[in-house]
Amino acid sequence: MERHFEKDMNILKERLLWMGSLAERSVHQAVHAVLESDDALANRVLEEEDAINELQLEIDDRVVQLLALHQLPGSDFPRIAHLHDGRFQRGVSRL
Repeated sequence: MERHFEKDMNILKERLLWMGSLAERSVHQAVHAVLESDDALANRVLEEEDAINELQLEIDDRVVQLLALHQLPGSDFPRIAHLHDGRFQRGVSRL
């Protein structure tokens, strides 16, 4: 059980890092679009926002599944809460 939990935590961490890198790139591109008055780049940033939002929903679902499937003891709960930046409450409220 612990191996599966660690594997699931690593997958969650990878998805969070990926979402963070997409968001960072998006901010960089948005700033560039504003400074250079680049309407095409600004539109691409807006179009790519959907991918970031989808990834956030996926991460929310993974957190809820992690909590439900592994019936975590109280000591593991803060690790997930920290990884997920507090968004776990929205997912838990959907249960």
